[in-house]
This record gives sequence, structure tokens and C-alpha cells, in this order.
Amino acid sequence: MIPEPYIAFRNSLSVAEASIGYDGITLFPIESLSENQVGYSHTLAGESLCLGGAGDWREEWLVIGQSLACGDPIILDTAEEQLPILSALHGEGSWNPTSIAGSLEGFAIAYNLLVALGHGRENPIALSKKPLPAEMRLKALNEIELHNPGVIMYFWALLFPENE
Repeated sequence: MIPEPYIAFRNSLSVAEASIGYDGITLFPIESLSENQVGYSHTLAGESLCLGGAGDWREEWLVIGQSLACGDPIILDTAEEQLPILSALHGEGSWNPTSIAGSLEGFAIAYNLLVALGHGRENPIALSKKPLPAEMRLKALNEIELHNPGVIMYFWALLFPENE
């Protein structure tokens, strides 16, 4: 079951992919969310991978997208009322996601900042021609942290690259 607030958020987006330079986030269309759970909550044959053990996938986790650089899942935690967003490294043998947004609202703010600041910087060549000013980067990361207290900012810091 896809929570209604997530459907409204996803349907409100003008772009499904946001990136700056080498990395970003793509969010899957609502109609393809079920097929994008294969390998996470269930197998291609429909067998559950939610076995209840430490490091197993949880039934309440819904993959809503992935990071562009390495394909790590972006996860909506439907067990919590605020609908926090998580991410986890794939290929590790177990799932140990970290919180990247304390709520759907906090994620929406971060995602929209990524879209706005990524405009004209969507790939490495474009970013080299239009570097992200340090003040702009810091302001964006501070805004994300303000709306997502307690999350580890490492995920977002990687998405908003420093000038080299």
C-alpha cells in the first residue's frame, strides 16, 4: 500500500530525476513501484524476502527510487507516521539503512533543493562550466539539516559537491 501523502508528493513533482555533477536521485513513477520492489521485499517469483531477521528487508519499507551513481535504494518507511526516508548500500549481504530525511516533508525540501541547484549542473561537464558556489552549497545543506534534524548529512553532502 502506497501512502497517500507520498502519492501526492510524487504527483506534484515536475521532474523525477535530480542531479548535480556525478550523482543524484531518481524517483520511480507510482505505477512502477510494485515492480521496483523485486530484489528487495520479494523475488521475481513473488517470494517474500522479508524474513524478520536482523539485516533482512522489512515489509514496511517501500523502494521509491535510487541514487544515480551506484543505484542504492531510496526507501520510504511506511511504519512511521512522518514517513521518513532511508537509504542503504546494496550488495552488502544485509540491509542497514540510514535516515536521510526525518519525514516526507523534509525529503521534499531536500529533493526540491537538489532540483533547483542542479539546474544547469546535471552532469560533470555542465557542473564544470557552472560550479556550485560554496555559499550556495552550505546554505542548501543547512536548509536540509534544519528540516531533517538528527539525520546524518553525509548522504546530502555527497549530492551537493564541493568545488574542486
